[in-house]
Amino acid sequence: MQLYGKSSGNKSQIVWAPISIPAGSRVSVRFNNDADAKYIQLILFKGSFAAGPAMAEVFRTDDSINNAGVTIDPGATANTKGAWTEVEASTLYTMNGFYLVLGANDNNATTIANFLIEVAVGGSGSEEIISGDIAFGQTATELSVGSYYIPVKVAQGQRISVRAQCSITDANDRLIDASIVGIR
Repeated sequence: MQLYGKSSGNKSQIVWAPISIPAGSRVSVRFNNDADAKYIQLILFKGSFAAGPAMAEVFRTDDSINNAGVTIDPGATANTKGAWTEVEASTLYTMNGFYLVLGANDNNATTIANFLIEVAVGGSGSEEIISGDIAFGQTATELSVGSYYIPVKVAQGQRISVRAQCSITDANDRLIDASIVGIR
């Protein structure tokens, strides 16, 4: 699984990946930046998943190891949703769910702020909200939470967009970045 965000500072993320791993398989982790110490804990569950479609693979939607996300600007009016920003022009595969991965847009000196995020599918001007008002906040050093699992099926070729609102209007500190990690 590849998770991306441009946040700085110490950040903890819990990521649930509902995929089956055959017995005897090798599981590995790779980091793109070795500047900070990283710790991984993998918790496996025995048995099958309780409900939902079978999920077999976790993938980065644009298959790029270097893309850290698309900048989302909530706009200059506090607590008002900004314009939709395309995060994925056309999904490569049908997804049985996906992670919305958020970051602080390479800002290592953020201001305390609260955000609400909406995720939609559909063409420009015809966005249909599939996950609304995901609440999160940032402190003076980092976003408090970086990834959200959205258990919504998205067909191959769909456009995915994100928009946000923010409690502050500072031109730099209101910016976040978003990327998609799909599960099929």
